[in-house]
Amino acid sequence: MKSSEKKISDKSGAAKKSAGTKSTAKKAVPGSSLLQKVKHEDIRVIGHDDVLRFFSQVYRDHHLGHAYLFLGPRGVGKYTTALALSQLWLCQNPKLDEMPFQPCQQCADCALWRVRAHPDLIIMQKPEDTLEMPIESIRNLASQLALKPIRCPRRIAILDQADLMNESSANAFLKTLEEPPAHSILILIGGSSREQHLATILSRCQIISFSPLNKADIKNYLRQNGEIQIDRIEKILELSGGSIGRAVQLSSDPFWKFREELLHLLATYPVPGLQLGKYWLQFVQSAGSEGSKQRECAHVTIQIYIDLLRSAVLLAVNGAQEKAVANSVEASKIKEISMRYTPDQLLEWMDQALRADFQIDAMVTLALLIESLADSLMAS
Repeated sequence: MKSSEKKISDKSGAAKKSAGTKSTAKKAVPGSSLLQKVKHEDIRVIGHDDVLRFFSQVYRDHHLGHAYLFLGPRGVGKYTTALALSQLWLCQNPKLDEMPFQPCQQCADCALWRVRAHPDLIIMQKPEDTLEMPIESIRNLASQLALKPIRCPRRIAILDQADLMNESSANAFLKTLEEPPAHSILILIGGSSREQHLATILSRCQIISFSPLNKADIKNYLRQNGEIQIDRIEKILELSGGSIGRAVQLSSDPFWKFREELLHLLATYPVPGLQLGKYWLQFVQSAGSEGSKQRECAHVTIQIYIDLLRSAVLLAVNGAQEKAVANSVEASKIKEISMRYTPDQLLEWMDQALRADFQIDAMVTLALLIESLADSLMAS
């Protein structure tokens, strides 16, 4: 079966699965398109309306496919959307009187779903101690999906981080995709682009594309979920790339402390590359023992690094500071960098950082990437 890509995009996007909790008493922002946690067990859909309407229509028309691949940037709500859809499809009495359809929240199946104990819902995630999705996890998922449903007409499986399947685990999954059990629905949570997935996977799934959040939705979310310093908000929105998950990370004090220290080291002459590399790597490793958390942290820190260099380039070329520069101390240090290095040198460092950012998802060792960036600063 050839893949069919559904260009279903809501500019608003969705909240990352790990982004904040929310009291049920708090009202949703009108027009917001975030996917928000209401309780530890619940999620409340506030957005991705086009995606939800599409799935409501195919659910109503009994045309649900057997396998979907969700593609889009990190932190825009692909996983949370999959969870929300799984509840709707398992609900005994879904509300079908308005679009998009909603689960009833009252039946036994909704209650089991809320505590993630529904026997017909399978969630498979990469083990924390591996860099790739092991073949054992895929075989386990396939064997569970092959079982007959216990309570509902269908079994639903969500495979998170499907972009981390290697060739062996992907090949082990092909039989399930080619000959899926009649009662099954499979949602693969993929990466940001088709290139991160094997052609054999792409050709056997319907592709659903997710778009980034717009800045207004991110701003509303951050304001509702904590105090954000006024002098930080514009830079957070700029660097988030439309990802609510990344915006939440960038709003935390540790990342601003990292930005401050990185800028201090870059403004030092000569740049203490060994010290900078050691500090950078330690910060990335502090994100947690799981490789995916460190890699996401590395992505964010590289974006911070690129942004600082970009500010220096713009100052050198245009002679004016960006409006999003946080404060006078930061502005002073950026000015030092812009006067010390040529725009061509700064652009070369930015290019190296962009290549390093791309290599993170290619599973290149983080220590080598950071060491290479630090070495390039010392070589100038």
